[in-house]
Amino acid sequence: MIGGYQLLNLVGKGGMGTVYRAISPTRETVAVKILAPHLTGNDVLRSRFYLEARLAMALDHPNIVRALDVGEDNGRHFLVMEYIDGESVNKRIAREGVIPEEEAIKIIAAVARALDRAHSESLVHRDVKPDNILLTKDGQVKLTDLGLAKKAEIDLDLTRTGKGLGTPHFMAPEQFHNAKNVDPLSDIYALGATLYVMITGKLPFRGTDALDTFMRKNKNLYTPVEEILPGVDPRVLKVIRYAMAADPRKRPCQAAQIADYLERKGDKLVRGTHLEAHVEYVEPTWYIKFDDGPGGKSRIRGPESTIIGYIARGKVGPEAHASQSKKGPFQPIGQIAAFQESLRQASAAGAASRSGRIVSRPASTSSTSGRFVAPSTAPTTHESWIPFFTTVSVGLVVLLAIGWYLLFQ
Repeated sequence: MIGGYQLLNLVGKGGMGTVYRAISPTRETVAVKILAPHLTGNDVLRSRFYLEARLAMALDHPNIVRALDVGEDNGRHFLVMEYIDGESVNKRIAREGVIPEEEAIKIIAAVARALDRAHSESLVHRDVKPDNILLTKDGQVKLTDLGLAKKAEIDLDLTRTGKGLGTPHFMAPEQFHNAKNVDPLSDIYALGATLYVMITGKLPFRGTDALDTFMRKNKNLYTPVEEILPGVDPRVLKVIRYAMAADPRKRPCQAAQIADYLERKGDKLVRGTHLEAHVEYVEPTWYIKFDDGPGGKSRIRGPESTIIGYIARGKVGPEAHASQSKKGPFQPIGQIAAFQESLRQASAAGAASRSGRIVSRPASTSSTSGRFVAPSTAPTTHESWIPFFTTVSVGLVVLLAIGWYLLFQ
């Protein structure tokens, strides 16, 4: 028993935990996901687990697995979902090799509509793949596992423990570089790669390792579907080619377009429209506090990009603490993934300065108001000699010119 749910049998196991078929207090069959015991002490992963619950419970769509409950029982964290009596697309492919074209179109169109619903709520799935698409015995299609999803308006620093979240074979190229700032276009890429596998039975990219796979993705080095399977519907070929473009700007800009196009309800796949045209990204505000000399304390606030600018200019250092709430709790800024690279670069610049290179002086802060005072315009010791020598040199040239003129008059 856990949280009033009677566990019956193990359904699956993954990196985040185990899933059981269970009976609810109202005698309904449900699925219960239990966070792995060794992860319960990890604040980041535990937050990701509860984020999955909140996201899934907020979505109501026939092609998305519903989340029903979430909680903790004697230190065990669990999520209750609707139970899907069926199998994943991945298991279907493993058993039959390929999925017939017409059925593949139906499945991908349903997943595209599920993604469009999630994107309309500023949610990005980030792990679309055959394993996360379930097929019920009565033919329904269900998208599951929102554990890697991210709501655009918030930032819980959930990418610190695994920068390349997702599955390399289906991840968009830009997701290898920065899993934190992916957008709906990354889901569209994964949807295209999933369709490719469904109708060919083959992975589009077979690198020797993750880096090799990334390089192949970056160059669009995959065998076209028509070379593997002649006679495929031109619309399917176009969806795969457009969705799997290495350049996000060349992908269809909305998942619903893909569904309409495959179902012949639309004649166009509009490309070149970036995320801002579909989902507005609101950069999170950070509150920073740090000591400012003996007995003084300073505070600043601003979006992530502004704080990074402060770090680059030496106004915020590793001794600072940060929070997305004015009231805290605050944590060392060096523990926040969004600022780690900027802090490393600032540290390297400081080391270069101490080794004898001339760098610009950082701004100072006011300990009473917490506002920044403009950097001093006074020259450094080296720079203060430059105007002196320049003046002397010009003066000597002028005197020599006058003497020369008088001498020959």
